[in-house]
Amino acid sequence: MFGLKEPMNEPSFERRNIARQVADELERALMSGGSSRRRLPSVRELAAKYRVSPNTANAALRLLAERQIVQVFPRKGAFINLPACPA
Repeated sequence: MFGLKEPMNEPSFERRNIARQVADELERALMSGGSSRRRLPSVRELAAKYRVSPNTANAALRLLAERQIVQVFPRKGAFINLPACPA
């Protein structure tokens, strides 16, 4: 009753922490060349892979977008924003 309330559009601290873990894991995979795809899996696929909710997977993608590792286009998906490694 007297606790601080979070704004409705802000994810909870716990979900942000999990989203950060998922984002860190994805970033490591992308940096190590673990994905040859330019397009990332859908939010639902990421949620299933990391066993988190779609909202948490979406928050992880937003974190990666803030880090400029991916670009997110509504209804089109998330795409890797890293330069291609020369062979």
